[in-house]
Amino acid sequence: MSLNAQTLSHTIVAILDDKLAEDILLLDISETSPFADYFVIATATSDRQSQALVSALNEELRPQKVRPLHVEGERSSGWQ
Repeated sequence: MSLNAQTLSHTIVAILDDKLAEDILLLDISETSPFADYFVIATATSDRQSQALVSALNEELRPQKVRPLHVEGERSSGWQ
């Protein structure tokens, strides 16, 4: 099953909300961006929660063959 961009973005928001992410923001950038339709931003309150959010997204979206191209804010990225 393939998800369209709108359905996928709302699925991501629901997963993040279920895992208690904070400040979840869904931006529709389809009118201004040539490379994306939606942008999802969320806040984790700890490194452990951040890792849990990424894991939950990967696990729950795997059946639809959805993988992130990049994850920002991982400890290994040096961004905090």
